Amino acid sequence: MAYETAYSKELGEAEITALEANQYFHDGILIDSKAFQCSEVCNFPLTCANFTKKSSEWSKSPYFRSPDANIAHSDNCSTTIKKNAHYTDIEDGSSRALRDSEFLNLDIDLNLGFTEQKSKTTSSTSHNNINPTDKKTTSRGGDIYTRLEIPQIKSLSKIVTYYFSDEWNNNQTKIKVKSGKIISFNDLFQNLDHEKNILIPPKIYYGSAKVIDKGNYFMLLFNSVCSLTNLSRKPTFLINKSRLKSKKILLNKLIRLSESDKPCQLFFFGTFIAKDSKYINFNLDSTKNNFSSNIFILE
Repeated sequence: MAYETAYSKELGEAEITALEANQYFHDGILIDSKAFQCSEVCNFPLTCANFTKKSSEWSKSPYFRSPDANIAHSDNCSTTIKKNAHYTDIEDGSSRALRDSEFLNLDIDLNLGFTEQKSKTTSSTSHNNINPTDKKTTSRGGDIYTRLEIPQIKSLSKIVTYYFSDEWNNNQTKIKVKSGKIISFNDLFQNLDHEKNILIPPKIYYGSAKVIDKGNYFMLLFNSVCSLTNLSRKPTFLINKSRLKSKKILLNKLIRLSESDKPCQLFFFGTFIAKDSKYINFNLDSTKNNFSSNIFILE
């Protein structure tokens, strides 16, 4: 069975996705692919598959799995597997997960973007992971623990995780944003390597990119030439290094990528603007503290 989130014993933090775990490894924050469990209150062991691989090396995106199907969950366990639906084959085909109608809540104002997330405390995360209405059911794959609440997503990295997860159907999943509007993954995401005409509504634009060290600032540059109105350019975003003093993880990642000169996968939520009729820039203010919440980079 694949798991979407897990408790990190190294971080002492719940609700970390496998994609985040993979990036924390490359950031030097996590080192052990086996240092995960189901939740803070359930010590069911989990391993992060593709933990050390870069995105260019994935045959599938990172995910959590159990190293031993014979180990039981704790009695008060709450997991991310939903109930009452069809079976989905996972990895070797022997483990199966139950899914119901695909639905996500995305905590975002489409006009403002993602906001900075405060670190969770131990007391808050432990309560969030206990759901007295959870039930254990039995299927052809054995005991399946179900959680009835709809996943709440508050960060760009987490919605990217769901987008690339084999567990969620991009054509069927419904996403409800703060305004109550219902959208789909296809409404929200645009791959600039394939769809090069930039549209006006705010989206999560992504594609192959590179980071260039320009001395006092970094340039984030998509590798594809895209079109905005009558202008065709590679979209760019400039980040002054003075804005990164309090963002050490992002700073170190930009240094690594600029020194290696290797491509990365860049995700940006927002819109683009034509500047001086010469450039296509992210419509994102790097002087505001939450700018980094609307950028996600996969190495």
